[in-house]
Amino acid sequence: KQRANLRVALLAEELKELQEAIENDDLVEVADALCDLQYVLAGAIHEFGLGGKFKTLFDEVHRSNMSKACKTIEEAELTIKHYFDKDQTESYYKEVDGLFLVFRKADDKTLKSINYSPADLKPHLV
Repeated sequence: KQRANLRVALLAEELKELQEAIENDDLVEVADALCDLQYVLAGAIHEFGLGGKFKTLFDEVHRSNMSKACKTIEEAELTIKHYFDKDQTESYYKEVDGLFLVFRKADDKTLKSINYSPADLKPHLV
C-alpha cells in the first residue's frame, strides 16, 4: 500500500507540472511532463504486476471508449433523444473520421452512444 501511495503521489506531482506547463504555454515543459507521466505510469503498471496483461487491458478500455461513438446518423439521433428524454440534456452530433460523436451543448463533453459498452477488465485479471 505504501508503494501504491507513492505512485499516486508521483503521478499527482507530474500532473501538477503538466498543468503549470499548460498555464505557462510552454510546449517543451508540456512534453517533459507528459513523458514523465508516462514513465511513472509505466512504473505503476509494473508495480501492480500488470505488465504482461496491460496491452490486453488497454485494448479492452480502447474498445469501450470507441463504443461511445455512434456508427450512423440514426444512432446519433437516438442518442440525442435518449439524453433529452432522460434529463433534458441538450446535445448535438458531429461527424468525425466517419463516426458520429454526440456532444452535450452545455460544455461540449462527449456523451456515450446508446450502444456504449463498458470495459470488462475482470476476465483479463483472473
